[in-house]
Amino acid sequence: MEDKTFFDYFSIERLYVFLLQLEIIERWISLDKEKGNQMFREIIDSLKGEVRVPSEF
Repeated sequence: MEDKTFFDYFSIERLYVFLLQLEIIERWISLDKEKGNQMFREIIDSLKGEVRVPSEF
């Protein structure tokens, strides 16, 4: 994102990219190992229920 707007110093696109980068940083700061592990397990468990492997495999 930053590469595409590097020379657009004060455009709306550059401001939007800056805000997105801040949101990404805030997201990374709020994560911890236990919460991430729990979310990962929930995603895997939900995928196990949704995926059906054909009997020929």
